[in-house]
Amino acid sequence: MARSSPLWPATLGAILHYAVAVLAVAAAVVGGLAADRLLQTAPFVSLFLCAILFAAWLGGAGPGLLAAGLSIWLLITTSFRRRILLPFRPYRASPFSR
Repeated sequence: MARSSPLWPATLGAILHYAVAVLAVAAAVVGGLAADRLLQTAPFVSLFLCAILFAAWLGGAGPGLLAAGLSIWLLITTSFRRRILLPFRPYRASPFSR
């Protein structure tokens, strides 16, 4: 027989807050990619800031820090690599040139 725990609703609520933080960052990524493709802009930082603020407002410090960490990680792995590091690669005219 299943036992009920008084901490179960609190645990479910905490998991929900962290899930909303991850979904807010995911929505910021999708919105940023859509704006980048349709409008030729890259509003990733603004959208990530909105996701962080929403997660912190809804869930508190823990989900806000999770959203901030995910946002920073995504900025480093996607935007900076694509926009900053790629132009500094050496140019090769053909695959056979040295």
